[in-house]
Amino acid sequence: MIFVCFGTRPEVVKMAPIVWELKKRAIPHKLLFTGQHKELFEDVSDLIPTPDFNLNIMASSKNLNESLSNILTKSHALLAQHNPSLVLVQGDTTTVLGISLASFNLGIPV
Repeated sequence: MIFVCFGTRPEVVKMAPIVWELKKRAIPHKLLFTGQHKELFEDVSDLIPTPDFNLNIMASSKNLNESLSNILTKSHALLAQHNPSLVLVQGDTTTVLGISLASFNLGIPV
């Protein structure tokens, strides 16, 4: 199974074609939204199916360090539980850094 991960509006826009192609080819996948830009996600939420997971990291984050810490902690637990064969991320955001690092530490290809 592939995890497609995003947390910002530009990530959703750029990952949407990949999500639909995975769906079209019946490739097992799950969508992971970190909630980094929850309010901006609503503008583009119709581009993809509803995410399977929402880390809702901004609920308790007050700055980027706390956001990164929340993403690392929450995504590590979720990735360890589901053990995807591949994690897809795109961009240069806190979401991408956190999920990439958590995946790397679990030995999951990014």
